[in-house]
Amino acid sequence: TPLLIANSDQIVDIEISDFINDSMDRNLDGSILTFIDKHKDPKWSFARINTDGLVEEVQEKVVISQYATVGIYFYTKGTDYVNAAIDMIIENDRVKNEFYTCPTYNYAIKEKKKIGIYNIDFELMNGIGTPDDLNHYLSDQ
Repeated sequence: TPLLIANSDQIVDIEISDFINDSMDRNLDGSILTFIDKHKDPKWSFARINTDGLVEEVQEKVVISQYATVGIYFYTKGTDYVNAAIDMIIENDRVKNEFYTCPTYNYAIKEKKKIGIYNIDFELMNGIGTPDDLNHYLSDQ
């Protein structure tokens, strides 16, 4: 069964079915919703892709590319996420003493899963995870 995971600290103005359908149409095992972060702000997580457009690596709060993650994640098979999460927990792979969703993709990639990105315009993504971000979002409404 497909699995969609969404963090609660962002608002995106897209048809989420486009993101899901893109992953299915490209026969990916998973996909990460991204945007190009012109500021390369380490408050985001980032995905680095290869020349085939597949994700090579993700990092929490470390700028490794221009592709910042929105916080919406898709696996075409939920079991791939579960298996990757178990591996991450066994490895005790934490960031600031917490387990995050995005690093599960590193474990899926080790298992030869094809992970892509679905890039949206920066203006379609509103981070609300910090007081400043929330206040900025509310002031634009």
